[in-house]
Amino acid sequence: MKNNAKLSMLISGLVACSVLVGCGNAQKSTQTAAPISAKPVPKMTLLWSDYVGWEFYPLMDKLGILKKWADKKHCEINLLKMSYGPSIDALNSSKDAQALSVANFDALISHAGTGLDLTVLYVGDYSNDNDKVIAKLGRNLKNGKKITIALVKNTVSEYALRRYCEMNGIDESKLDIMSVDEKDIVTAFQTTPTLDAVCTFNPYAMMILKEKNTERKFGSSEIPGEIQDLLVMKTQAVKDHPEFAEALTGAWYETLSIIKEGGQRAEEAIAIMAQEANCTPDEFKAQLKTTKMFYTPQEALEFTNSKDLMQGSMQRMSQFCVKRQFVTGKGPGISFPDGTVQNDATNVKLRYESRFMQEAAEGSL
Repeated sequence: MKNNAKLSMLISGLVACSVLVGCGNAQKSTQTAAPISAKPVPKMTLLWSDYVGWEFYPLMDKLGILKKWADKKHCEINLLKMSYGPSIDALNSSKDAQALSVANFDALISHAGTGLDLTVLYVGDYSNDNDKVIAKLGRNLKNGKKITIALVKNTVSEYALRRYCEMNGIDESKLDIMSVDEKDIVTAFQTTPTLDAVCTFNPYAMMILKEKNTERKFGSSEIPGEIQDLLVMKTQAVKDHPEFAEALTGAWYETLSIIKEGGQRAEEAIAIMAQEANCTPDEFKAQLKTTKMFYTPQEALEFTNSKDLMQGSMQRMSQFCVKRQFVTGKGPGISFPDGTVQNDATNVKLRYESRFMQEAAEGSL
């Protein structure tokens, strides 16, 4: 019985003869099929920065959960830690960076507002006092005089500051804003005599409040649901490689389940995240208390589908941005899972997606 290799060569030879019209004795084909190369594994980079709700990314990496899900979905996902402001810029400028941990305000003004189309894979949490306005003791911020304040300019910290001013009748024209990288803000508070206050987020806010001469003036608990912490991905990348989104979502909720379940494993996980955040486990737990974490996909879905907390918060934020010209025109369109679109429906650039959270809730990722 002839083997398959010989049979294949015979068929090739017959096909070659059939196309040689008038040939006498066709020569036997000596060509063999070119080897089939393995399909390259798609790769992506997720940018992240220090924040209590985002320390779960290095945790999932160190525990092998991220690789487990990436292998399951036949892709490769790399994490890149950056300072917050530069990470926002890098998503716009880098072809390699496809996903980012970011606050909704920054995704709106720095990405969607500049034309980058983003999809929200999941809402990880909302700040429930992690973002604060902190003044030096005795500095009256409501006396109508110029206020010198340090923050990461044109980010969610500026949104929190201006919401504080709006809610307390403070003239925003009196603000003298000093732009400082979050890693330098503690030093700036300690060493700049002319500085009245800072607006920053944990862990930096917690570090500043350890100083004796400090006073909390405002916190994000006063605007619940407004400062959301998201995992966004470039919409085209979601379309081209949904496996990235599926792997990230699966890894996210598996990692969060460790903390939700409690016990020794949760304590060990908190110790890892605290070390990454340069604080003690007790300090990290204190930060978790001022963060409304959505530990399950069901909780995240409930919030994302809420017309009050989600759509109401985003409407207030987008109107705020239009009024202060953080965005142009009506502002970029924001779409929600129920089909609702806010702002410019012809220019949707920020898309709250429920698909991946829903699949995680159903266990079908």
